[in-house]
Amino acid sequence: MKYFFIILLQVIPYIAFAQYTPGQDRNLHLDSLLSDEFNNIDTTKWYVINEDLGWGYATYYKDLATIVNDNYGNRILRLQATSPDSTAGIQSKKECYQYGYYEMRAKLPGFYDSVKNSPSNHGFWTAFWCYHQKRDPNINSPKNNNIIEHFEIDIVEPYGDSSNGIIEDDARTNEMGHHLLIDTPTHAAKKVDTKIIHNLPVLYEDYHVYAAEFLPDKIVYYFDDSIIHIVYDTCLLPHHLMRVVMNNQILPQSVLYTYTPFPQNYDIDYFRFYTIDTQNCTNSINIISDSGLTSFPYGVWGIINIGNSNNTVHIPLGYTVLRVSNYLEIQNIDIPLGSDFSVEPTKCF
Repeated sequence: MKYFFIILLQVIPYIAFAQYTPGQDRNLHLDSLLSDEFNNIDTTKWYVINEDLGWGYATYYKDLATIVNDNYGNRILRLQATSPDSTAGIQSKKECYQYGYYEMRAKLPGFYDSVKNSPSNHGFWTAFWCYHQKRDPNINSPKNNNIIEHFEIDIVEPYGDSSNGIIEDDARTNEMGHHLLIDTPTHAAKKVDTKIIHNLPVLYEDYHVYAAEFLPDKIVYYFDDSIIHIVYDTCLLPHHLMRVVMNNQILPQSVLYTYTPFPQNYDIDYFRFYTIDTQNCTNSINIISDSGLTSFPYGVWGIINIGNSNNTVHIPLGYTVLRVSNYLEIQNIDIPLGSDFSVEPTKCF
């Protein structure tokens, strides 16, 4: 099939184009320095939490973040909570993450509640998130009272307490979203966007992939490589470098059931961070041959022209994802059955 059309991305910045994972989108490049397969705990990269950092309300135990072998002999990071009001966790030592694709493969804590006859995460506050924070150095205690600026993106945050009327203590539920705080008198975080997903597989029975692509104008959330939520908000999205946190927090004894089993493990296979090359986001490129597409330098381009009146560009089988900030002009292409051709509007950053 041959096509001729122009897609003006500046006119339709919020059109619902398809979204793709790193295995499908060659524009996403793994940043190995900011990723971790967790064959060991790299203390140059991660801080093993052993103190109250001013969020949540638990005590932190350094010795409960360890590298172990799973049932298949793979090395994993285990964040183990052994009692109520405790947390095991790690966070990046620096605010060095921003726009890109955040991905974690993990098995969450939980148990089968034989009283309610359902899978449960009641009493657990497991999370995979990133944040930027600014504190007032003149206020030392309590720690959460000196926060004057806070931006946060939660990729995994099932809150195992149904007392607020929202049932999230089912181990088939995840919550995601972002919120912020900017120098408010009460220092109360404003949740800008929250999405609760129900009827997922039982999250403590097996590993699943949790991910989010964060760009200047949107956040796309994934579960097992499928989109589960998209938010567009250019004004209220965070635009700072951030830290990444993975923590296994247990709520106080007053919230837990008396029969809640311990220990509870949050097992993480890997954390991967993918970047997108934007150095050409104001430049143009012409693709007038199949070889030009084969050798295409993937990344965000300002303008992409494909084909002309004398040359047809044949889209190969599989996935071909192009990212443009301005517009894409297609004059002559052939898309055979079995090809997946997509255009992703992506702002410069």
